[in-house]
Amino acid sequence: MKKLIIGGIIVLVIIGVVIILPKKAVVPATTDETTSVPISTDTATTTTGAPMISVYKDGTYSATGGYMSPGGPDTVNVSVTLANGVITDATVVSGANDPTSSHYQSIFIANFKPLVVGKNIDDVVLSKVSGSSLTSGGFNQALTKIKAEASA
Repeated sequence: MKKLIIGGIIVLVIIGVVIILPKKAVVPATTDETTSVPISTDTATTTTGAPMISVYKDGTYSATGGYMSPGGPDTVNVSVTLANGVITDATVVSGANDPTSSHYQSIFIANFKPLVVGKNIDDVVLSKVSGSSLTSGGFNQALTKIKAEASA
């Protein structure tokens, strides 16, 4: 019985060590030169000075995003300028159908730029901008369309 208890304790210690020790990430090496990923040849540098490769083509892109408000369906027209995957400029034009939506969209339009300009497009997901939460959904939908177009 004593051997059984000691054996159980040893098993628990081994399991504890396995759980506590950090796991190393295994990244398979690729030697297949036939695989290609469409990337831009334009590069920028990260804060460490390493080159950063963007999967998005530089340029200005526009798309319309829609959402359902209490007053019915609404849209916003979004335009962003990309350089190396970073948003360098952005504009939003209201497509509101009623005064309440127009009010919230104007609040969004007046306050969204600092949240997107200078940011990597993949890092931008807006939730609520100065009290306007539904407009953010339309903006995010348009941005998803823009990402698809810019990576094509």
